[in-house]
Amino acid sequence: MRRDRAPAIIIWTLADGKIDAAIVYCSGRDRYGRLSADTAFVDFPEALQVGPQYGLAVLKDAKPAAMLLALTILSPEGQAILARNGFKPVGLPASR
Repeated sequence: MRRDRAPAIIIWTLADGKIDAAIVYCSGRDRYGRLSADTAFVDFPEALQVGPQYGLAVLKDAKPAAMLLALTILSPEGQAILARNGFKPVGLPASR
């Protein structure tokens, strides 16, 4: 299944009664909501919210624009963009 068609196919199979529920990424919530106004979204209980963990690295021989991109992502503005799209903000790791 092509990724760009997945939301429409999932909404169709829900409406058709072929499936009762679907697990989707929070970042896709708006897309699914636009396809079906009567779709209900329920967050997982806190204990089940494991979510993916993403890494960010800049190679030592990278072009300066790569470091600028990384700093932009980590900036307050970059974090706000990620938050608006369903991602949790990043922070420094807890000290041991």
